[in-house]
Amino acid sequence: MLVKILILSLSVFSMLALGLNIKKSEIQFQNHFKFLILALVLNFFVLPFFSFVLLQLLNIEKDFASGLFLCAASSAGASSALFLLRANADLTLGGILSIFLNFSNAIFTPLIFSIYLETSLNLEIQFFLKLFLTTFLVQILPILIGFVLQKILADKKNFYATLFEKISKFSLIAVIIILAYQNFSEILKIDFKILLSAFMIVVFSSYIVFIFLLNHKIRNTISMITTIRSLSLALLLAETSNLNKNSILSILIYGLFMFSLGLVISKWIRLQKNSEVNHV
Repeated sequence: MLVKILILSLSVFSMLALGLNIKKSEIQFQNHFKFLILALVLNFFVLPFFSFVLLQLLNIEKDFASGLFLCAASSAGASSALFLLRANADLTLGGILSIFLNFSNAIFTPLIFSIYLETSLNLEIQFFLKLFLTTFLVQILPILIGFVLQKILADKKNFYATLFEKISKFSLIAVIIILAYQNFSEILKIDFKILLSAFMIVVFSSYIVFIFLLNHKIRNTISMITTIRSLSLALLLAETSNLNKNSILSILIYGLFMFSLGLVISKWIRLQKNSEVNHV
């Protein structure tokens, strides 16, 4: 329960901070369209395909593989806003991508996972209603509230954006510590190949966009959006699909790697930008 509350705090406050930083003048869908398509391809085709091949090559046990693959197929986690802020990303594009990919989740994630399982998931309407409601309340609504608050807060906007970012960062660190503590004994028992798989998928999700010659802010934005997966969707689908505790454990382990490496990678990306500026 505590982890769920902290993840909710992480998501809501980071999205509020993101909304406070979005610039109305930069919302230009015609310029962002190609990046939406690129993010769609990376999140729902390239990353799931890489994960499938990797899990097959390493011969990962089906239960654990199902959980890891489900993470790879669940894009745009609500906590991605914090990592966008840390990585010196294009926050306007990041907000648009987050909303776009979350609605895309409702179509692509169940489809991709059913293909992986080689069976129909037979999802009921309640699943999609719960997914849309969660997406709206945890991601879209906080972004919109933050965006509206820009005019109300005026000169205090930056103060509150920084405050919300600090709250979300504290929540993230607490989540990492609690997940590590709660699952430490289980992690020690798990085959090293499973841990290696989770690590490699997270790293691949962060750096695949770097093969494209993009503006550094655009590159950083897509990198962070692709890195941070929707664990809430993965857990929801795992529960709906009646996956066992090993699948749930692999999702939690993936989250531990994702959040920990995400902190390091977002900081490294920002430092790379700073070094480029200083060099120039």
